[in-house]
Amino acid sequence: MFVISDLHMGDGSAKDVLSRQAKESQLHRFLDEIERQGGQLLILGDLLELWRFDVQAVVTRWAEVLDRFEDLGARFVPGNHDAALSDVVDRGQLHPFLQRLSRPYTQWIGDKRFRFMHGHEVDPFIPQHLEKWGQRLGLWAGWLEFNNDQCLTACDPVVDILLEMGEQAMHLWHWITRNVDYALHEELAVIYQEGLTRFKRGLRTRKMLSRFCHQRDNDDYDVAVVAHTHRAGIFNQWYFNSGCWTKPVNNFLKIWPDGHVQVFDWDGRHAHANDTQVGT
Repeated sequence: MFVISDLHMGDGSAKDVLSRQAKESQLHRFLDEIERQGGQLLILGDLLELWRFDVQAVVTRWAEVLDRFEDLGARFVPGNHDAALSDVVDRGQLHPFLQRLSRPYTQWIGDKRFRFMHGHEVDPFIPQHLEKWGQRLGLWAGWLEFNNDQCLTACDPVVDILLEMGEQAMHLWHWITRNVDYALHEELAVIYQEGLTRFKRGLRTRKMLSRFCHQRDNDDYDVAVVAHTHRAGIFNQWYFNSGCWTKPVNNFLKIWPDGHVQVFDWDGRHAHANDTQVGT
């Protein structure tokens, strides 16, 4: 099984990251490699960038790639940036591949239960009662685009800073008002015991890992395969993040039938092992 995520396909304009830097040809060669190996493809969310682009414009621009996904029998679990597909998919005007969306699911591979989900479901920045904040942030971030040839918010460090600032601001607000929200003040002791210290990652990442750990300890699954943060990596051999295709280096996961998982980078022609440990 090959797992990719966070391509954020746009309308082909300068703000569409996947339309730049030869990424389209790199993606086609990656799909060629999956076909050569007879692999199964899973797209784990944020395939489309619907916070910024019209869905029909995106589908028109990337129809050829969507055709290949369809031919491969790929499975697609939507993320928060393409969740709006569920509102328009019944209109019958979208690509056939987008007509069959999958919810997060659990699957036995080898002797372990794998949970496949985008990951935004446990993001402290977008709890249920603030679910529109992220989309509004995407609109506000448009103010940083100085002209049609620049898209500052396509830079992951900028997005990381905005998200961390938003999380810290919400945390402070709840503390001041004493309106304690479990989503922002949950116990983190479990995840610290697993080796992730307070100083190694941002507040948002720490809390997301804590929530995955809580789910796992409640016997919901053995291995979490997720995306969303755009940071490919591993944590203690039970958390695997498929990274993204919006950075200079593309990432993917490969899962063998015995349950072994490896993170790879794809340079357009070859796969290179990526041993990044989340939290170091």
